[in-house]
Amino acid sequence: MENQINPPAPGAIGDAREAEARAYVHSLRQFYRLLLTAAVVIALTGTINYISSRGYWWFLWVVFGLAIAIAFSGINLLLRGRVFGSAWEERKVREYLDRGQQ
Repeated sequence: MENQINPPAPGAIGDAREAEARAYVHSLRQFYRLLLTAAVVIALTGTINYISSRGYWWFLWVVFGLAIAIAFSGINLLLRGRVFGSAWEERKVREYLDRGQQ
């Protein structure tokens, strides 16, 4: 059942989609920045580790930590809009409103 009391303005749906697209592109940009930063940090710490102490590869802990951060960011980016996106939000709002009318 659609909300017939206050229907959305004709341009509101397009504006909402554009805002969602901009948010996605912004998140994608942040993910790419994270990848670049991780590559630089891994290269620097690996070089420092190689020069200072070749016996123990402590920089692998840095790699492990950054890999976890990249994995969570990538999962968040891939699932954005699918699990808890705007469609889910709308469905939950409708469920809440329907429950209030009964």
